[in-house]
Amino acid sequence: MCTHFSRLWLICLAPRRLEDPDSEETKEFVARQAELAETVLAGCPDRENLRREVTRLFDHPRHAATFRRGNKYFHFHNSGLQAQSVLYMQVCYACAMDFPSLEVDHCAARYRA
Repeated sequence: MCTHFSRLWLICLAPRRLEDPDSEETKEFVARQAELAETVLAGCPDRENLRREVTRLFDHPRHAATFRRGNKYFHFHNSGLQAQSVLYMQVCYACAMDFPSLEVDHCAARYRA
C-alpha cells in the first residue's frame, strides 16, 4: 500500500507509468533495461554455460491444475520452452484428466449439436 511519504509514493506510482506496453516511455525503459542486462552479461565468462543450464532446467513439460467454469473444464499446459502456456478446454473432467481407461470419444456423443 502506498503512503504519503514523498519517496515511497513515487516508488509506488512508478510501475503504473509502464503499464502501457506501446507507450514510448515503456519502450525506452525496456530498451535501457535490455542494454544494461547485455552489458552485465557480456562480462560474464560463463555466459554460455549459464544459458545452457537455465535452458536445461526449464525444458520440461508443465501442467497447471484443472479448473471448472460453467460446464467446461480448463487447464494450462506448457511443453517446455514455450514462452507462454496454452489454455485447453474439455467438455468433461475425464477428458481433461486424460484417463487412459476411457474412450477418447466417449463425451462427443453427449455434446453433439
